[in-house]
Amino acid sequence: MLGRSFLISGFIGVAISMAVSSIAEAYYVRPGVQLGGGAFIDGYSENGPTQASQGFGSNASASVDLATGTTKNFLEVGAGAGLNVSGQSFGGFGETLTFNNAAGTNINFNFGFDGTIVSTGGQTPGLNSFLQMFVFANLYVYAPGVADYTNFNTLGSELGKDTAVINITNPQSAVNQIINDSLSVNLLGDGTDTFDVFVSLAVAASTNNNQVVVTMDFTNTGTFGLGLEDGVTFTSQSGVFLNGPGSDPVPEPSALGLIGLGVLGMGVAARRRRQS
Repeated sequence: MLGRSFLISGFIGVAISMAVSSIAEAYYVRPGVQLGGGAFIDGYSENGPTQASQGFGSNASASVDLATGTTKNFLEVGAGAGLNVSGQSFGGFGETLTFNNAAGTNINFNFGFDGTIVSTGGQTPGLNSFLQMFVFANLYVYAPGVADYTNFNTLGSELGKDTAVINITNPQSAVNQIINDSLSVNLLGDGTDTFDVFVSLAVAASTNNNQVVVTMDFTNTGTFGLGLEDGVTFTSQSGVFLNGPGSDPVPEPSALGLIGLGVLGMGVAARRRRQS
């Protein structure tokens, strides 16, 4: 089963388990990876570099770039893939955006993501052991200075949000699934028009005792974009946001993975539900 799920359990969200930051950052990048029971390798950096990457051999990688508004994620776990039975790849960023001439106009924040989820087989017959794959995407918009990277998805005081959870659990045969989805938030400019924007994309998988390899390739990218009316411009705190080459807000379909930074005992609301 694949779908947008209303409740997912099985992974602890790193973004809400870290210690609370003492300041509200103006911008940040945060790539991170984790394999098996190892520590989460966190590449968080605030108000400094605008691009960062983390990796763990050939099994997991994550990179974030504010200039193109992108996060790229890759994960491979399972028998024959280094014997790691679980893992996650996480990419997130936050930015402060100020819009000019936006009063009374619509501002669209969007985040498109695509990739592939491939497994060499399904759940082992007669084995009571979960085979799970997840993709988890967030887009949150706040008034400036209200949230930071540790709490943006739990405060409940956002101006707008959109989330997606895609879940494949215990498939009975091999998986070869293309994912192509997008998030969107629309706000009306009111004359103040400074916002803190938070974006994250995570893929995670757990094979447990099932003798399969799961590959989640979201390196084609998740890309942030803005839809603005004529005459509306914006500036960013970092000074580079969406100024780089190739910052197309809608990525082309490619191959995909599973979400990490998910939820152990935590419910996640999603807008739509899809099954195949």
